[in-house]
Amino acid sequence: MSEFSLLVLKPDCVERNLVRLAERKVEEAGLEILAKKECFLNERTAMILYATCCNEDFFKGLIQFMISGPVIAYIVKGNNAKDILSGVVGFREPSRVQVGTIRSFGTNIRYNLAHSSRTEEDFLREVRVFFSESELYDLGISINKKRE
Repeated sequence: MSEFSLLVLKPDCVERNLVRLAERKVEEAGLEILAKKECFLNERTAMILYATCCNEDFFKGLIQFMISGPVIAYIVKGNNAKDILSGVVGFREPSRVQVGTIRSFGTNIRYNLAHSSRTEEDFLREVRVFFSESELYDLGISINKKRE
């Protein structure tokens, strides 16, 4: 089933010039990059992006890191996009990361290069940090999906 997911390349990925490497990995996995946007997050938008981590010990440091430089957000599409993208990105914990994933080029749990949406609910919340309702509409993405 074709679905959408969000990939965010973090400031360390941009700074280390690993953006094209990450894009190639996404494309080689058979996912289509529909939209790309480079921007700077502020504290509020970073907190929205990482709302599911707000009770974690690393949350404050993660937010400071995410506002420290530019990030690049992508909307990708494909069959089972969330699961495939999750596999391309890899585990966030360095001890569990698989060789060849985007995060295998990271240095630790904070500087792990990338973020991806894990669920449909996460995607719908996170994608709004980067893309307007009209941009999403133009891509055929409804952010007002009714729950069944």
